[in-house]
Amino acid sequence: ALYRAERQINPPTKYEGNPLISADKPWENGPGPYWNTGTQKVLQIRSAPCWDPEEQVWKLWYFTAHKTAYARSGDGLNWEKPILGKREYEGSKENNLVLVQGDPEAFIQHVLLDPDAPPERRYKGLIGSSGRKPVVSADGTSSPNWTFHPYPARTSPTSPMTR
Repeated sequence: ALYRAERQINPPTKYEGNPLISADKPWENGPGPYWNTGTQKVLQIRSAPCWDPEEQVWKLWYFTAHKTAYARSGDGLNWEKPILGKREYEGSKENNLVLVQGDPEAFIQHVLLDPDAPPERRYKGLIGSSGRKPVVSADGTSSPNWTFHPYPARTSPTSPMTR
């Protein structure tokens, strides 16, 4: 039992360096919504960063105007967007855009690291806004590209996605 223990909850404070990651690349610019169709910076995050204990970095996948992109950080505050050479944008592969084999238009979202999975399937994510399809990757960025998982996604909370 705890003797004279006391719970103390400190109020959160907003980080003054926000935003931590911003749309600063040409492929992160695109048309806005129908009510404002001018060019806008587009960066949308639907996955929490994943800590990779082997590489000792945070990894993050995010949406841009031109599909899914990748960033990494050693401290979670300073992010870099490494050149992956996977997907062409305006005639060049000098960008951080990732690619799903068999569906080059796919957005990858809800990425997580499964440390107990076989090496070629350590990273898992979903594509599609309805009828989600699972995809897997060895490290989330390099060869092989993201590929479709051999089993369909399971929607029941009692039956997780098969490794």
